[in-house]
Amino acid sequence: MRRVLAAASNVLDVRPGEGRAVVLTFLYVALAVAGFLLAKPIRNGLFLGEFGAYSLVYAYVAVPLVLSLALPIYGLVAERVGARAVVTGSLVFFGLNVLLFWWAFRVQGSGLLAGVFYVWVNCFGVVVPVQAWTFASSVFDARQARRLFGLIGSGASAGAICGGLLARELARRIGTVNLLLVLAALIFLAAVVVNLAWAERRVSTRSTKRRPPLRLLAAFGVVRRSRYLTALASMVFLVAIVTQWTGFQFSLIATERYAGDTDRLTRLFGTFNLGMGLAAFVIQIALTGPALRRFGVGVTVLLLPTALFFGSALTVVAPFFFAVILTNAFDQGLRFSIDKATFELLYLPLPSHVKTGVKGAIDVLVSRVGDGVGGLLLGLATQGFVVGVVAFPGLGLGLRGLAVCCAVASVVWVGLALALRRGYVTAMTDSLHQYRLDLERAASASMDRSASAVLAKAFDAGDPEAILYVLRAFAQSGRRPPLEAVRALLTHETPAVRARALAALRAAPDLTIRAEAERLLHDPDIEVRTEALLWLAYHARVDPLAQIDALGEFADFSIRASMVALYSRPGRYQNLEAARVLLGTMASERGPEGRRARIEAAMLLGRLSGEVGAELADLATLIADDDPEVASYAVDAAAKASRLDLVPAIATRLEDDAVRRAAHDALCAFGPPALPALARLLDEPTVPLALRREIPDIVARIGTDTGSRLLVDHLLEADVTLRLRVIGALATLRARHPALPLDRGAIEMVLMAEVMGHYRSYQIQGSLTNPLQSTDPVAVALETSMRYEIERIFRLMAIRWPRFDVESAYVGVMADDAGVRANALEFLDAVLKPQVRALVLPLLDPQVSRQERVRLANEVLGTRVESHEAAVSALIRSPDPWLRSCGVYAIGALGLHQLAGELDRVDVDHDPLLRETVRHARAKLAGEETAMPEPIEPPTSDAPHVHQTWASSADEMGLG
Repeated sequence: MRRVLAAASNVLDVRPGEGRAVVLTFLYVALAVAGFLLAKPIRNGLFLGEFGAYSLVYAYVAVPLVLSLALPIYGLVAERVGARAVVTGSLVFFGLNVLLFWWAFRVQGSGLLAGVFYVWVNCFGVVVPVQAWTFASSVFDARQARRLFGLIGSGASAGAICGGLLARELARRIGTVNLLLVLAALIFLAAVVVNLAWAERRVSTRSTKRRPPLRLLAAFGVVRRSRYLTALASMVFLVAIVTQWTGFQFSLIATERYAGDTDRLTRLFGTFNLGMGLAAFVIQIALTGPALRRFGVGVTVLLLPTALFFGSALTVVAPFFFAVILTNAFDQGLRFSIDKATFELLYLPLPSHVKTGVKGAIDVLVSRVGDGVGGLLLGLATQGFVVGVVAFPGLGLGLRGLAVCCAVASVVWVGLALALRRGYVTAMTDSLHQYRLDLERAASASMDRSASAVLAKAFDAGDPEAILYVLRAFAQSGRRPPLEAVRALLTHETPAVRARALAALRAAPDLTIRAEAERLLHDPDIEVRTEALLWLAYHARVDPLAQIDALGEFADFSIRASMVALYSRPGRYQNLEAARVLLGTMASERGPEGRRARIEAAMLLGRLSGEVGAELADLATLIADDDPEVASYAVDAAAKASRLDLVPAIATRLEDDAVRRAAHDALCAFGPPALPALARLLDEPTVPLALRREIPDIVARIGTDTGSRLLVDHLLEADVTLRLRVIGALATLRARHPALPLDRGAIEMVLMAEVMGHYRSYQIQGSLTNPLQSTDPVAVALETSMRYEIERIFRLMAIRWPRFDVESAYVGVMADDAGVRANALEFLDAVLKPQVRALVLPLLDPQVSRQERVRLANEVLGTRVESHEAAVSALIRSPDPWLRSCGVYAIGALGLHQLAGELDRVDVDHDPLLRETVRHARAKLAGEETAMPEPIEPPTSDAPHVHQTWASSADEMGLG
């Protein structure tokens, strides 16, 4: 039995862990549809036998009126008692209604009650199937839905078969009225099944706080603001009218054939539902799933309107029983199979709290308003109708005229379906983009809160050392501190804090504190007076000589800096030669005691480089200064002086954390003239790797065609971190300058190389899975390397297809929320080229097992990694030194003596980690205990967390 179930699961593409959810959802949908399609023949038989076909227009109009009163009450109840209680309660309520109808029909016969029952059945058919499909979409995500909704939808077909068979066989045996007891039993059974299935619903991990579904008016507001949802609502409205009119044609010919015979009418409709249920079941099992997987919603959404156009055209040509039956066969056969599954997929891009409200507004209210409008138009098109004492004459259209109207409406339907096909991808993009923005806002708010908390803790605590540390950290990072908080420190009791606050406000600059600076010229502390003098000399254009003469003692460097500011200023005091001499003296002071003089000299060079000091010989020395503040101001001065000869000197400071940001900004400020020097640094393998890793983003920020070509030439760097930064920089450059030419063929070649490399990694991982634990350094390193590969693949796709929001798709694929991941995969499925999609999606889909990916890798690459030795050899031959270290480590960890010769080959490598790992592996092979080398893992500062967007990842890696 297990083998049979396993074989069935393989054929139906049901993955492990999905069986119970599929079975229970299938049963719930089947019972909901069976109840409705059993109620329809009963409804039709009773109503047509009592009133005839042309009276249907009154029932069509009455349904939306009743629903408009009932749905707000339903919504209020749902908010108070919860989804599970309202679904179960509504089913029990409907079941009790059926029993009441059975009793009423038995006691007083048909008459007006047949009309009431007709309206009730239509309301039942709106609420219960919609509840069932909404439940199904809460159980399965977008990728599962695309794969399984064909199977789930076959539950609707099975329900149609069951309902049709019951109506056909039992109508003549127990009578139409007694069929109501069977209908009540189906409804009560559905209530039991949905309670058993409730535990299978997906619980979103995106937020621990569940958001309530939208109310009706709010849902309509969402629909009105969205072009996609407006098109979807318009199509649902039109579908309601077209299918109503095709159904009316069927009722018309049925009434003409079996006028007055209720049981025969019930049997006719039951037989038709049975046949269509069987056809729909075959379509669901054989065609729906494969069609959705292969063609997607863009094709399947067109099938029903195209078929109805063909059937209506045939009715126009031959308005007879067969043509009408065929048109309704198309309607019911496709609407409850491929079309229904497609419609449910169209709602999947929406967030869950929005989807429930919007789906209810469109599927329930818009559809029924369509029924009402269709009923009014139908009455006007045929024999007219009477409301009170007012008669509305009809146009007298017969079967052929109605078919013409349906054919025209089907053409409009096709147009709306084409618009939805485009809008589906857009809606999926918007959903992923919104998810990414939510993450960015949350991360930004968290960072702001953290920074504010640190500052507040340091400032509020009043600890001078903590405050000075925070202010120095801001100065060295190049970030601007919160000025309002720093201003408050000008009255701090500690002189060093007051002085440092003035220095921070001078560098910011903050031009609002002149009065405070003038007051602090009289401060008892010389350092505070010095900083106040410098602020006024730089920003207030006061005469420093007068201040010095009037107020007395100041630090020597501040006097000289003030004099430079005075002598370089246009006016009667200008003396550029004297300013240049003073600057040279300040810049040449050495040691800790000359630190402040060098800082002021570097700051002045940045402010005055256009007037003095442009040829100062000691600028290179200041750039190389050990003090980060001196170096930061010096590189800024070099950029302002356009000293291209100092680009290599500035680039060396990219390795220094405290100066890196200033060096980045300075090199970017040089613009395109700096690119040749940067290219030479990037090409030179003897340049430190940490420095080369910083260059790609500088090239991207400069942003020219030459820079673009430079980055393309380095897309296949051996170092994985450098390669990632090159790809990320090229993506940034393309986003900022989309008009720049790009060799798309080269990008696709590199993309395919990355994809093939990722498949190769799965082969290696598959061969090492058994001997290595998941926590083993090699396994962890390989897993981390594969995450890098995925990010590089996404960045390359973003470069190749810039008009699609691939960044948001990357965030979605890496999300914890299974629904968001599925939407991201569905988006990629819709936008990628077929050959790329076939290779990339199996690498991203969590429903594809590792073993399946290894099998695909063997097929795609045409080679296999059959043994542990082959896997380790592949690692050792990697161009990446880090992965070679993993392979060397594995030789010792797994005792692979046959690969000992490989250690001699890699021992000549210059990488210190690799050489140390070789020593460790040799000791392990010799049976010696040795200390393990440093952890084999990539630099953690370069590895983006899965929740980060590319922007935050770039900042973390120095790319932002």
